[in-house]
Amino acid sequence: DRSPSRGLGDVYKRQEYVEKEPVQTYSINNLNVEGETISFNVVKNAETSGDNLIIVAEYNDKGVIQYMDTRVLSNGVSIGETVPYTVNHVSGAGNEVKVFIWDNINNLTPLSQTVSSNEN
Repeated sequence: DRSPSRGLGDVYKRQEYVEKEPVQTYSINNLNVEGETISFNVVKNAETSGDNLIIVAEYNDKGVIQYMDTRVLSNGVSIGETVPYTVNHVSGAGNEVKVFIWDNINNLTPLSQTVSSNEN
């Protein structure tokens, strides 16, 4: 065979590229603010590397964080497992609560639930 080599570049150009949707590593359900307690469940949806950090933030009506609390989410949690969490709610700290996960794969991921603390 005397034909010139086209190199690997042509091989890679012929390969089909499929962009994958990022997997949401964790999800949240049952976010609730009652009295001095914020409670919620975290569900692990995909594999992670190392421990992760849960960040609970309370915002005022101007969108400024008034109070934050953090918890460690152990990498020992199995996929599909639900882990309940409870953190302090500071009365008057904010009127909206958001939960975030800092994971070692997707970095900061806002989770899908936000709840009003119903305080004015």
